[in-house]
Amino acid sequence: MKHSDMHQPYTTEELRTLWLHTDSDLVKIILIQIYTGMRRGELVQMKMENVNLKENYMIGGSKTEAGINRTIPIAKCIMPFVQHFYSISRFAHWPYLLMPDKQRNIGVWNGVVNLRNVTDKATESLSLPRHLTHDARHTFVTMASNYSMDDTTLKRIVGHSRGSNVTQAVYTHKQIQQLIAAVNTLPYGPEMYLSPEEKHMNSGSHVVAT
Repeated sequence: MKHSDMHQPYTTEELRTLWLHTDSDLVKIILIQIYTGMRRGELVQMKMENVNLKENYMIGGSKTEAGINRTIPIAKCIMPFVQHFYSISRFAHWPYLLMPDKQRNIGVWNGVVNLRNVTDKATESLSLPRHLTHDARHTFVTMASNYSMDDTTLKRIVGHSRGSNVTQAVYTHKQIQQLIAAVNTLPYGPEMYLSPEEKHMNSGSHVVAT
């Protein structure tokens, strides 16, 4: 199977459906992954100590040299969700941002949240097509590219190789603010579009992004 066939981004209608059901903790988790572009392991192993709510970013990542311990901006559209889980974990003295909880239908796998199970349960409950957890990361990259996010900025956020000429171990405050500003340009909400082209094809509709 080709890589492009394995992972499919969420469609506009699917994203709109998710935004209509943000009362669900399962949906909140999926949207956090979609708007940060984090890999499954990166999200479920995000340590509380590496979440900076005041400055709107997290420190985490894995897999590649460019991806490890990178700055991951928190878009304002998902900040309430991050704050929600942060408060739960802080109260329970849980070391990670996401805490397994049977009462909230959030299962556990190897001591952390079972994101595969979260994705399956959320999409099934909303009658959406089945998605792989990595599809959320692909959705971020697709949406960012569709809305012309600078390629260097996009690679920094998702932790792809940037080339030796721009590789930096530590971001400056200005660079972090640029990453945050970039994710804040992405569309969100029940009237959003995955691409500007879809918006233009549907006159009278508006992307909910402020």
